[in-house]
Amino acid sequence: MKKSNILFCIALFVILFFTACGQNSKQSEEITWATTNVGANIPDGYGNYYTWEEAKTACPKGLRLPTINELENLLDEENVTFEWTTLNGIGGRKFDNGSNTIFLPASGGCRFVSYGTIEDVGTSGYYWSITERCNYNAYGLYFSRGLAYLLNYDKASRFSVRCVAE
Repeated sequence: MKKSNILFCIALFVILFFTACGQNSKQSEEITWATTNVGANIPDGYGNYYTWEEAKTACPKGLRLPTINELENLLDEENVTFEWTTLNGIGGRKFDNGSNTIFLPASGGCRFVSYGTIEDVGTSGYYWSITERCNYNAYGLYFSRGLAYLLNYDKASRFSVRCVAE
């Protein structure tokens, strides 16, 4: 099976499973996002990569990991425009709700811990939320040029962290 077919099947499974679990409640409050990933000093910097356990304590004082609902708000097509774009030559997704705009760089992630390499840098972004699914998985945001959706993944994977204000 081609890699694109496998990725499509995985994406479809994640979307269907996530929807079936009833995690689609919206929040109406305004979220203040950090302007950079943890470990980066510029908005288009990739920053560091964290396991979910590490990510829970990675945000500086006054900031925290977003919830799955806060990540879901980024994908609310009625209130947010999101598109693939570049910032200083770095690919990523821009999310704009009319009063706030954030850029998340396509920093890739280490999804296969046994390999230990960061994959998909420049083509995909993986970002943790604080929301745990079970003993082994937690929720996060995935995006590429053509897709953006919520996922649940192995907590031992290494993803980027973008914090929100407490």
